[in-house]
Amino acid sequence: MAGLGEFTFHDLRHSAINNLRLAGNDHFVIKQASGHKTDSAFQRYNLVTEEEMKGMKWLSQKEEKNRNNGHLYGRL
Repeated sequence: MAGLGEFTFHDLRHSAINNLRLAGNDHFVIKQASGHKTDSAFQRYNLVTEEEMKGMKWLSQKEEKNRNNGHLYGRL
């Protein structure tokens, strides 16, 4: 292909899988759709940037309590 250098079809697959993750899709859904059977194979397609790490969110105690039916740490 003219002007694309070392570009391959596999590069499209890598980009699509990473873009699905960045769009907020669930890890298990993407893994199933992409046909990856192991987490290690799936992880090769998903590189987390420092910017993403800075934007990582944690549930507040109120959100956690709501998620666990009124129990702060869920039920055992």
